[in-house]
Amino acid sequence: MILDEVLNIGNGNINIHNYNNEVIFETLDVNNASRVNSAGTNTLRFTTSSNLLENTKYYVLIDYGAIEDGASNLFSNIWNKDTWVFTTQGRDSIKKHQIFIFGGN
Repeated sequence: MILDEVLNIGNGNINIHNYNNEVIFETLDVNNASRVNSAGTNTLRFTTSSNLLENTKYYVLIDYGAIEDGASNLFSNIWNKDTWVFTTQGRDSIKKHQIFIFGGN
């Protein structure tokens, strides 16, 4: 699986959706280095432009080709809303709006 290797940024978007109503909270272009980066690791980091809502469930979708492994194999995509899900808890969690997706064995 691609997240077991060093990640490279390809072309496409990361979309953060509200889980309950499926409205897009934010779309991030993976080529915006100030908002999305992998820093040559197996960790993808992206930062929202505004605070997440308190006590809210979100899911993340990633376009095909937005991420590549070290051998330039395209990441197929994340299209299922139940693959990467997270819920903010309270005021402290909405202020910490950097999201990390870790790879590994």
